[in-house]
Amino acid sequence: MIFKKYYRLDSNLNPKEEKIILESIAKKFNSEYDDFIRKSAKEKEKKIIKLKDAAEIKDKKNNEEKLKRNKIYYIPSFKNRLLYYNGSFYVYTPSGTRVERVSQGVLGNNVLGRAFPGLNIIQILDTLYGLDFEEVKKHEVNHILYPFLTEDQIRLKTKQELPFYTKYH
Repeated sequence: MIFKKYYRLDSNLNPKEEKIILESIAKKFNSEYDDFIRKSAKEKEKKIIKLKDAAEIKDKKNNEEKLKRNKIYYIPSFKNRLLYYNGSFYVYTPSGTRVERVSQGVLGNNVLGRAFPGLNIIQILDTLYGLDFEEVKKHEVNHILYPFLTEDQIRLKTKQELPFYTKYH
């Protein structure tokens, strides 16, 4: 109950006493109403927290069940590992060097790639993928890192540094 005391306003009370009584009723109502609102807000927050916790627990259980159902252990072969790393595993590309894939028309016939050592730009044929791309990329990176070496020296260095059999060197 909001009010514990009920006041009966008689007409024989003077206006000051009526005003005091009405103000006390209003203050009491406001304080009890504010307490009621605070309590209901706290209860609502508790319910929301409980619902969130229950949802998180349910999600964790679902994820654990999925992991139990999908126990697939995949150990990639050497060839798959080469494809997985997509080139970042073998060839170091210096920072600031831009690798572009361009068409045969830009490079010319029988040209797989070219390097511009002063500009740090490497252009590679866009039809090369996998280990062929890595081989050409390593060759062009060597041109950027060692601009003083001849073409034959770069080819030999590329062949020695790559961990797989080369096709073009």
